[in-house]
Amino acid sequence: MIGARNVCGSSTVVVRLLAKQKVAGSTPVSRSKMKPIFYILSAILLVNCSRGTTPQLSPEAKQLAAPVALEEGKAAFIGQVVFQGTPPSPTPLQVASFPECSMAHPKGILSEDVLVKDDKVENVFVYVKEGLSGPFPVPQEPIVLDQKGCIYKPHVFGIQVGQTLTILNSDPMIHNIHSVIAEETLFNVAMPVQGQKLTQTFSKPQVMVTLKCDIHGWMRAYAGVLPHPFYGVTDEKGNFEIRNIPPGQYTIAAWHERFGEQLVKYVTLKPSEIKFVQITFSSIP
Repeated sequence: MIGARNVCGSSTVVVRLLAKQKVAGSTPVSRSKMKPIFYILSAILLVNCSRGTTPQLSPEAKQLAAPVALEEGKAAFIGQVVFQGTPPSPTPLQVASFPECSMAHPKGILSEDVLVKDDKVENVFVYVKEGLSGPFPVPQEPIVLDQKGCIYKPHVFGIQVGQTLTILNSDPMIHNIHSVIAEETLFNVAMPVQGQKLTQTFSKPQVMVTLKCDIHGWMRAYAGVLPHPFYGVTDEKGNFEIRNIPPGQYTIAAWHERFGEQLVKYVTLKPSEIKFVQITFSSIP
């Protein structure tokens, strides 16, 4: 359900995307009688109105907005991903049977599939899913994926179709880099030498591609492969930015490996405009 309310005449618009919460034993009621308590807030989009009034942003959003520089006539999304409720805790990884890995983490190592601190969600892949008209030039700078301490860094990243992915092995042990979509293998290469480097590219879009090590089964990374460069990955404060987007109307998607995907639809960007998007996950599918 999508609701919109103009709360400032022509200065501020608040757009809420609401998902109905299922309550055990509850009786369905008509839309006109639904109360806010029966809803989970999925996303809040704060936007400038026609008079260009500054949105009421959180301190984190204001800090994130300050350094955003745009190419002439382009626009940007900045935002934050939060979790409503009690998120699951990271689980310790069982690495004791691999001494070369456990020595790299004497205090133990936690999974990276759920990293939530102060309700802010890290490692969410946020991207423009619909509304763009390409093609877009392929960046010359490669994306670097490192195998270090028996984990992948970064855990989640974006890359454009045709852009070079440079894969490093910084560990003094063998890894293999196995890239899959569902059950289809894209490539599977052993990397037995410390300091070894190889390059790969992806030929078609896919959100997401899994990269894993078959030797150390906990090692996972996820790549969002897109035909354009308009994406971001949330940091430890849940912040992201997507800059230099052409003006237009877009659907934004936010993907998380445990929480699934959220959509924010029909978002219009004007030239030189910056909009703040807050996306809320509330449960695990």
